[in-house]
Amino acid sequence: MEDIVNSVLTSMSGVKKPPRIFLMGLFTVLRLYQGKATFRNLSRYSEMHEKRFSRWCRRAFDFAHYQERVCVRRTNALIDLTLRRWIAKASHADRDRQPPDINSESRAFALSLSIIFKVDYLPES
Repeated sequence: MEDIVNSVLTSMSGVKKPPRIFLMGLFTVLRLYQGKATFRNLSRYSEMHEKRFSRWCRRAFDFAHYQERVCVRRTNALIDLTLRRWIAKASHADRDRQPPDINSESRAFALSLSIIFKVDYLPES
């Protein structure tokens, strides 16, 4: 998950290194911490001071654009995983001269993800 978040933040042109470091720390703390997310509580579970949370949270951040990019990356990763499994099953079936036993749910899942998020499947090279 951290790899996806870091690559998305890096690919966003308006997010330089200092906000990227803060957002990575914020997302990590929010993922681990349960309860009321005040600046003081967040600072207890991270290396950042509550003033840092306060200052950075006053700044604007395009969460809609960020969320869209994360969804596209995760969808491509899921579709890639589904296609790799399908290819592995198909190649195994060719070896045994039997038709491939492809999980119809995984195919339908990959197709529905690509339709819902309106993304073209582009494997990362």
